[in-house]
Order: sequence, then C-alpha cells, then structure tokens
Amino acid sequence: MTTKETVDLGEFQFESGESIPNLEVAYETYGDFTGDNAVLVCHALTGSAHVARRPDAGGETAGQARAWWGDVVGPGKAIDTSEYYVICANAPGSCYGTTGPASENPETGEPYGTDFPPVTVGDWTRAQRELLDTLGVGRIHAVVGGSVGGMNVL
Repeated sequence: MTTKETVDLGEFQFESGESIPNLEVAYETYGDFTGDNAVLVCHALTGSAHVARRPDAGGETAGQARAWWGDVVGPGKAIDTSEYYVICANAPGSCYGTTGPASENPETGEPYGTDFPPVTVGDWTRAQRELLDTLGVGRIHAVVGGSVGGMNVL
C-alpha cells in the first residue's frame, strides 16, 4: 500500500527557541506496517517525501515529481516495500507540503517568509520522531538517507 498524507503535529518549538502553532508534515509511506518493519528514509536538502515510484503514477516524470530514490526503494529493490514499511517525511521548512516560509502564518494571514524560525537538522529529526509517534511506529528497523539526509540519520 502507498499513501501520501499530511498530519498536523500541533505546536512545534524549534531549537532556536521560536515556535509555530501548527507544524503540518507531509509524508509518504510505502508497504504495509507489521509492527517491526518500519524504515525511515531521510531526504536530501532539495529532496522531498516522494522517495519511490507510486504504482498509480503512470509514466515517468521529471524533476521533483520524479521519485528521487526509485532505483533503491520499491518492490524487489534494496529497500523492498513488499517487506518493509517505508516512511519519508518532508522536513520542516520544506516547500513540498510541510510547513515552511511559504506557508500562511495564522497570526498574520500572510506567508511566514523571513519570520519562519531557523530550522536545524535536529528540528528535522524531532519532527520525524513526532510523526512516527503519531503513526504508532515505536521502533524502527532502519534509518537511511542521502546527502544531508545521511547527516540527519546520524
């Protein structure tokens, strides 16, 4: 099973000490969760949660619409979605569905712009943990990532 969802994690405090009232996190999942088979994939700085090809996607696409790790994640691939439940979330500050500078600031009705708090890799990690908790994923089998996503893993 493949899903593309958004969840509101509520108030989120960044490492800077600043907070926003609602952090919406966009994420995609692939495969079925069995309780001990979750693999968290952390995207690169310019990547998105669209890590694998979706069975309903039709033909190939280019740019950000294309699965950035489609050769690695999927049925029969290194991260086999027939065996593992793969989760990839867009990082806070991302322009791919997770709350960021282009999102509406509920206090002003305007985009956050430069008022959006600075975001660290630690903020990414905490948002991912909160997402996993919301999804009922207590333990994960593995965490992997490319580029700055690899730094997120560490």
